[in-house]
Amino acid sequence: MGTRTKLVLVLLISLAVLGVLNPGAAYALGLLGLTTITASMYVLIWATEPVVILVLAAVVAAAAGCGTVGAGQGPTASAVVSDLMDIARGRILPAFSAPAETLKKIPAAPEGSHVGPFYIRTMVLDRPGVIAEVAAIMRDENVSLESMLQRARSPGDRVPVVFTTHETSQAQVTRVVQKLGKVAAVVEPPHVMSIEQLS
Repeated sequence: MGTRTKLVLVLLISLAVLGVLNPGAAYALGLLGLTTITASMYVLIWATEPVVILVLAAVVAAAAGCGTVGAGQGPTASAVVSDLMDIARGRILPAFSAPAETLKKIPAAPEGSHVGPFYIRTMVLDRPGVIAEVAAIMRDENVSLESMLQRARSPGDRVPVVFTTHETSQAQVTRVVQKLGKVAAVVEPPHVMSIEQLS
């Protein structure tokens, strides 16, 4: 039996188990006189749901041969099984908990208009004068540094240097990065991320 067949079989069995545990399905069978469900049984089903999700997640992960890319085998399988249980219960919510048509249409900001602090990491050759060159580029673009970090000391070798800036525009940082790319001692393109304030 192939991996795909095993996965489909496991998913079908999982859905069947979810259907048995789903109070909606039990209620429908109760209406037909085939079974009964009490309030205490309903509570028991809800109480055992996390355990069922974890067990089914382990089965799905094992059958699918999930690797370690992304969140990992356990969390990914658990999320999939949890989503299946929500679908089986008819509990389907829109993305962002709001229908797309109710979201405000906001025009995209012009490229480079973001203003805030930035994180810049680059690899440079560890030799005298390199930091002065980098600082001169930032000075020329009117970018103020908040901090700089270079932990390793390896003369003549490549070392990482990390900068954080005070508030500046993305356009200024883009120009800094372009100029850094032309410095002989900068041995790989800088990595840049904006630093968002969550307060």
